[in-house]
This record gives sequence, structure tokens and C-alpha cells, in this order.
Amino acid sequence: MKCKHELRWVQKGEKGEEFAAFKLDMEKQVQKRLESALKHIPTDEHSEKTLRIRIKNKKARDSESYEMRIAKHTVEIQADNLKGAYFGIKALKLLLGFGGHVLTYGTIREEPDFANRAVMLDVSRGKMPEIEYLKHLVCVLSDLGYNILQIYCEDKLFLPKHPNLGKLTGAYTEAEIRELDRHCCRHFMELQPCIQTYSHMHGVLRTPGYEMLSENQDLFSLAAGKEEVYEFLEEELAEVLPWFSSKTVNITMDEAYDLGTGHSRESVEKKGKTAVFAEHIKRVIEIAERQGAEKVMMWGDGVVKYPELQEQLPDDVILIDWNYNPQSEYPSLNAFHEGRHEFWAAAGVSTWNSIFPRVYNMYQNIIVYSSQAKEMGAEGFMLTDWGDYGHCQPLGLSLYGYLLGGCQAFHAERIDAKLFEKKMWPAIFQDKRLRRAFRLLMDSNLSPGLQTGFKTMTIYYFFDDMMDGLSMHGNSRYPYIPEESFHTLAEQGEKACQLLDELLDEKIWESTKYIDQSWKELFGEKFLYELKLSAWMTWFTGKKGMLAYEIKKNLRKKEVRPEIILRQIWDIRCLYAKWLEIRDFFQEVWLLRSKRSGIESSLSLFDGAGMQLKKTAEWLALQREAGLEGKTADGELETYLAGKDYGILWTGDFKNMWDRAYPWQ
Repeated sequence: MKCKHELRWVQKGEKGEEFAAFKLDMEKQVQKRLESALKHIPTDEHSEKTLRIRIKNKKARDSESYEMRIAKHTVEIQADNLKGAYFGIKALKLLLGFGGHVLTYGTIREEPDFANRAVMLDVSRGKMPEIEYLKHLVCVLSDLGYNILQIYCEDKLFLPKHPNLGKLTGAYTEAEIRELDRHCCRHFMELQPCIQTYSHMHGVLRTPGYEMLSENQDLFSLAAGKEEVYEFLEEELAEVLPWFSSKTVNITMDEAYDLGTGHSRESVEKKGKTAVFAEHIKRVIEIAERQGAEKVMMWGDGVVKYPELQEQLPDDVILIDWNYNPQSEYPSLNAFHEGRHEFWAAAGVSTWNSIFPRVYNMYQNIIVYSSQAKEMGAEGFMLTDWGDYGHCQPLGLSLYGYLLGGCQAFHAERIDAKLFEKKMWPAIFQDKRLRRAFRLLMDSNLSPGLQTGFKTMTIYYFFDDMMDGLSMHGNSRYPYIPEESFHTLAEQGEKACQLLDELLDEKIWESTKYIDQSWKELFGEKFLYELKLSAWMTWFTGKKGMLAYEIKKNLRKKEVRPEIILRQIWDIRCLYAKWLEIRDFFQEVWLLRSKRSGIESSLSLFDGAGMQLKKTAEWLALQREAGLEGKTADGELETYLAGKDYGILWTGDFKNMWDRAYPWQ
């Protein structure tokens, strides 16, 4: 058997030490991918396999297009530069990995539909991924065709002059960001700073000494027009922007809810909200440009809310339209399609506010939104991964969304989700039991009363009061969860747990063929533990709701037997024992890929909800005593007060100074 490869650099005319260093580093990266791809090309003792890579010329240096010719014993990739060759070998790796190591003869020519293909990961409201995880993620994202990574930061970049910012919840250091930036560059990905400069600033504003920068006493947004705000932002951006090799910065500016409610009220009354907001944005852009930024982008919901805002912004600002709902069309794109600014579209992985991703919602959102954005001339497509309420969802649950987003960012077509599953699942879920477990958890979200907008009621009830939480009776905005849905959650969660326990016991990842080490790191053992946590939480939510309905039915009977109430108190105690096990497992899974910092917000949710189970048991004990004395039990829960002043997730408002994850009701 002969295995050989050729890498020919035929680019001419460029000189200089910087170019030579770049060329050498990129050749190493291409060579590494090349060798990885060669391992998967099937051969026998009489065959020869050759992989020829030709980089033709220096003309379209930023081009990511390539041509791949597959013939007998030969794969030839031609590209204008190393970037194109890099993505060409990426395509070969995926063809081999997802195609069962079988190559079909022919020629493939590819050029991405979007020049900018990004993932934005929220690291500010709970989980802070370890740098090693992010480096593996970059490898896989580049394989999937992404070329940009943003990590959303509110107070997550360590500022030596402001050491208390991020002190309790963690912050990345200059050394960590520079290390990640270098790694991104080697994989033709751009690490772009994404720094909040208006709203969602509670991480900063709730730190003693910084409250004077707030618009009002809610400590949520910066005070537009206040000079001390711009002095702080100048100091922050002067410190952190040099850490990134990218000259593009996302200043965010989303959800400007409390503009004109405090410090800026007088200015808004005189000039109007649009003018005051535009002035703040322009001040921040000027600061960013003074500190080296050449391109500035921001979220576009302000433009949708205030259409005249677009005309008051500098021409070179990039606007990002965002929508995470599963819609048949996205009218907000019209506001940007007809405007004079470059614009992107941002969909979501549908993992936040949920125990398990809303996969069917994600299909609709990513596929339809990307296709429409392409038709309307968007220059970029971004996949967002938010961490509302403390980022309770495991990081690995976003990976499936990244797969779909990568496909759509490269080729934005209205594909059939079933065909996507048929192609992808055998490669990433190589054991049928894993596919079955994933499907069970996907389908559990389809039960009645569980979904509203981009929220899933399961995560709310998981932390909610057992008997009287909003998810048990609902309101005009949120549905209640019917009894049959709890039965479905318990059944499907239990089945998924059993399947995943089998796979973990067998250490199935040891016999699985992964595309390379980074794919193994992301989709191997740790991924199974993350799925197990979701399955266990799904089961628990179902059992908790089933028991609540059972208790209510029993209490509404004319004669309540005290021994039945005693049995139900016992069942609550058994639930609490499982609750503690899940709490421990939650910590274990959190630490698989993330720093410990930030976990206290989620653990406080566990602790509060655990105490609610105790209060329910204590109240039931009083109903048992009433039964023993021949009195009528409270079947209407009129004396049940445990849930009256208890708010987890539902009432995360500005008065809650402990929970800084998402203080907006």
C-alpha cells in the first residue's frame, strides 16, 4: 500500500518576513488537515492514494472557494490561496466522515453564500467555557465552514484597573484571549470582540462603585449621555481591543428598554428617543475607532423599533437583525434590505430557557431565516447561543445546532430537516441507541403546554413551586402544563436515561470513529454525560408534575385518607433525594467544559427549589393532621402559601440583586 500526498505552493510575487511566517504557519495547518483526511481514504495492499493540493495564485487572497476533483486513487483540490485550500480539505474531511469513508468520483466546486459565517456564544450569564473547550470548538466550527467566533461579554474581560468587575463570576484574562485568538487565526477564523455597551450591564452596574453609571435604580442599562459612562467605555476598550487581532467589534446595543427612564429622561423629552440613542451609539463608535476598530457592528432591534435611527448612524456600521422564533417568514429583514447599511441575520440554537433544545423550532428558524436573508442580500449569517437565567443548559447541547447552522451559512437552502437528519445522524450518532435517546428528548418538547415563543416550560417548572407555580396554572402569556404532558416527560426522560446509561456503561465512545480528536472531544464521552443530565432533568420534571396532580386530586376528595397523604409526603422526600443527586450531577457536567465561576447563580436556583419541596411536605403534614382530626383538607390550596412570594426564573426582575443572569420580567 502506498500513501502519498503533494502540497504545491505556486503563488508568486509576495515577499517579506510577515508573509513568509504566515505561509509557513498556514502550510502546517493545511498539512495537518491533509494528513487527517488521508487516514480516512480507504485503500488495499494494491492501491495507491494521493491527495494533491494546488494553490494557484495570489489574486483573490480572501477567497474561500475551491474545486475538488475526485478520481481513482486521486483527490485533487485547487484553490486561489491557502484559505480556499483549507476549506477544501475541510470539505474532504466531512465527505469522508459523514459519507462512511466512501468517495464518489466527480468534481465539486464550492463558494459560500455568506462571506461572514459566525457563532456567538454567551459567556456572561452563567457558564464560562474553558479555553481548551473553545479551542476544540474552533476546530470543529472551522470544519463546518464558520469563519467568525464572537464571545458575548458584559463583564467577562479582566480589567486590571477594575479588578472587582467579574470578580464573583469570572473573567477571561488578556493571556487567555490572545491564546484563543492565535488559535482562531490558525484555523482561518476571526475572533471578534463582542462587548456590551448599553443594556444588560447589570454585571457591571451591580458592582459597588459602578452604580452611578446606571440609567436608573434598576441597574440594567448605562446612562446615555453621561460623561462618566464614556470615560469608562474608553478605558475598557483601550484595554481589551488590542487583545484581539480582529479590527471588527460588536458593540451590541440590544434591548434598550429603559432609555429615557432616568438620567436621559430630560434629553429624551427634548430630542426624542431616536436622537438620544443615536448620540450614544455614535459616541461609542468614536471610542471604538479611536482604540483601533475599523468595523463596528451592533444588533438591529433598535432600527426595527425606531426606523429613523438607521439614517442617523454612520454608513459603515453593520446591523444584525435577530429573530429566534420558528416563523414562515421574517418581515424584520425588510428594514435592512432597503437600508444603506451592510446587514447580517442572526438565528439561534434554541437551547436557552429549556432543559433540552427546541430542535424542531431550531430547524424552522435557521433554515427559513438563513434562506430569506440570502435572498435579501445579507452579508453574514450568525448563530447565537444565549445563556438566559444562568446558562443552565449544557454547552454540548448546542453542537447539533452548530451543525445545521454551518450547513446553512455555507449554502442557505430550504432543506428538508428529515434529509438533514438522514445524512448527519449516522455520523455523529453512530449507535442507534444514541439516536433513539436524542429523538426521545427532541420529541419531549412537543408535549402540549410546553412551548411559548423561544421558551420551554419544562425548565421553569423544574425550578418552580411544585403545587402553585405559574407553570401549574398559567396566565395570559404562559400556558399551564397539563397532566398528560408530565406523563410524557417522565416516560421519555426515563427511556432516554436508560439508553444513555447503557452507552456510558459500555464506554461507547472508545469504539466510535470520530472525524478527529476535536470531534471526539465535543461528541464523545462528555456529550453523553450532557445528554444524560438533560434526560434526568426531563424525567424529574415529569415525576414532580405527576405527583403534584396526584396530590391535588387526593385533596379534593370528600374524605382524605391520612395514610395516603403520608405516602405522598414520602414521595416528595424521595423526589428531594433525587433532586440532590441531580444537583451534584449538574455540577459535575458543568465542570466538564466550563470554569466553576458563575455556577453559584444556578446552584442558588437548585437550593431555592429544593426548599420549596420541603415547604410542600410541611403543608401536606398539616392536611394529614386535619384528616386525623376529622376535618376537611384544603383541596383548593387556599392555605397553601409556599408559592405566593416565591419566584424562580418567572420573576427575575430588577429588584432581585442576587440573580444577575437576566433581570427582566
